[in-house]
Amino acid sequence: MKRTENTISDRVRNLYCQEIGQRMTTARKARGLTRKDMAQAISNRSKTGSKEDGISAEVIKQWEHGINRIRVELIPLICEVLHVDAGYLFGEYPQYRRDIADGVVSTGLSEEAIENIHKVFLSDKNRSGYLPDAMNRLISSPLFMTVIRNMAYFKRKAEEVWAFAIPGRYSECFSPPDAEMIDFEETVNRFDAAEFALTRAFQDLVENCYKTSNVRSAIPKIEEKIAQYEKRFERNIESYLANITEDQPDDDLKEELRSAMWGDAASSNTDTDPQ
Repeated sequence: MKRTENTISDRVRNLYCQEIGQRMTTARKARGLTRKDMAQAISNRSKTGSKEDGISAEVIKQWEHGINRIRVELIPLICEVLHVDAGYLFGEYPQYRRDIADGVVSTGLSEEAIENIHKVFLSDKNRSGYLPDAMNRLISSPLFMTVIRNMAYFKRKAEEVWAFAIPGRYSECFSPPDAEMIDFEETVNRFDAAEFALTRAFQDLVENCYKTSNVRSAIPKIEEKIAQYEKRFERNIESYLANITEDQPDDDLKEELRSAMWGDAASSNTDTDPQ
């Protein structure tokens, strides 16, 4: 009886080791590492080094095939090298990290979507803060759900158009029957309307997030201010040139100053003066 229990226990343990090995292989390949690279990286992080630990490409192969058990003290090093959490290796969740797994479970979003959200905040950490601000403005906007609904409606209309391309929907005649052609044209019209509505929803969302109309209305006022400063600067330079005495730069130097300030406009004005 004890022998049978031990046999079952050994089988379960071997299956568990194989599961860990398969997950390790997947993560290693995702990182673009060879077994030799992985062994070297673990050895570099180990306090004793590769000779004492005996970590080599062959050992990594044995781990991945579930032949040899992994020492517990090496688990943190393996996770660090592969950029995964221990829970992934032990089969608690399919994602590499627990925060991603929790995000997928709690929101229903895809792993790629949660990864992108994390990238927004991690890539901008301790920097400008523009990316997190943009994400917050986008999601918290009252028009966000309008955009999402328009995207869903647009996808549905696109699928209806593609449905006409299903092989065998029409006979081998040159064109589909008139009734189906009319149906197709109406479907395309609905698709175009959905695309326009989605584009407009995005524009409204951006306007709501950043008040772009206010920015655009401010541009003429800013340009007017700049023009005023330019005219004031021009008057100051002209006043300076007019107050130059005989002991100061002569007329030729005045012209050089004018030309340097105003470019060809100054020289063209002097050329057109009457003799």
